[in-house]
Order: sequence, then C-alpha cells, then structure tokens
Amino acid sequence: LKIFLDEGGGNYVRVKGDADLIFGMDPSGKVTLSGRYEISEGEYQLVYRTVIRRKFNLKEGSYIIWSGDPLQAQMNLTAKHTVETDALGLVQDQMENSSQAELNRFRQELPFLVMLNMTGDLMEPIIDFDIELPQDQRGALGGQVQARLNQLNQTENESELNKQVFALLVLGRF
Repeated sequence: LKIFLDEGGGNYVRVKGDADLIFGMDPSGKVTLSGRYEISEGEYQLVYRTVIRRKFNLKEGSYIIWSGDPLQAQMNLTAKHTVETDALGLVQDQMENSSQAELNRFRQELPFLVMLNMTGDLMEPIIDFDIELPQDQRGALGGQVQARLNQLNQTENESELNKQVFALLVLGRF
C-alpha cells in the first residue's frame, strides 16, 4: 500500500503488513473502509521544499485505522533514519574547559537514529522527532552523548530539538 500525503510534494508512506479491512459502498456510491492495517515494514519519505528528501524505515507495530471515510484514517507510525556522524557538535557547548584530546574523543562517529513519529489524521498528521542512539551504543563516550540526547529529547524548547534534527537530515552532522 502506498499513500501520498501531499499533492505533488513527494511525501508518501509505503507499507506492507496485515489488515482486517471491511470495504463498503452504498447505492449512492459512497465508499467506506473500516479496520486496522498492522505494519510489518515500510518507509516514509520526508520531503521538505528542495532541502530535504530522506527515507525513514517504518517500525514494525506501527498501524493505520480506518473507521468510515477512507480519507479520514488515524495513524500511529514510528520510523527511523540513521545518520553516521560525530557527537562533538552535540556536546561541545558543555565542554568549554576540555582539553583537545578530550574533544577529539567526541569526533568518533556514532550511528544516530532520527526517530519520526506520525500520529493523528492520515491527511494532516502530527509529526514530531526524537534523536536516539541504538541500545548497544548508549554507553559510548562514558554515557555523555546519551545524557545530552535525553536532555534534548525532553526539553521544553522543541525548536532546539528540531534544529538538531534538521542539521542531521540536511548537513549530516550536529
């Protein structure tokens, strides 16, 4: 199933999975669709003007629910895009008095996961982001990077998180 989310913009969701859907059409031609589509794999392509075109892999367990009008589906999708980069730009403001050797430790590349969460109406989704490290990398560099990501993801200032997300997606670095 491939669903285009905006006309001509290039944003789409392509999914594979299992569904138990009921399709109906009344005598006037009105179409209804109800049921749940459980996603096992897929992708979301994020396009933002001419600056960003990135594919995010959908997480198994994401879903779309229809309860009548096929264009009024509700969704809960989680997807990730991996960016290999160093963490220095992320933690640099917290390392003002650090030696050059200490700063160089943070030049080691790590796999940062840009997590995209889409909820709400299929045609007008609410999109938010998080940045994570894979489970086996969370202790890297003494846990300082993970601690900074936790702080960034929980901040009241969503613009700081979005700034870092877009830096990763556009520039490939913090």
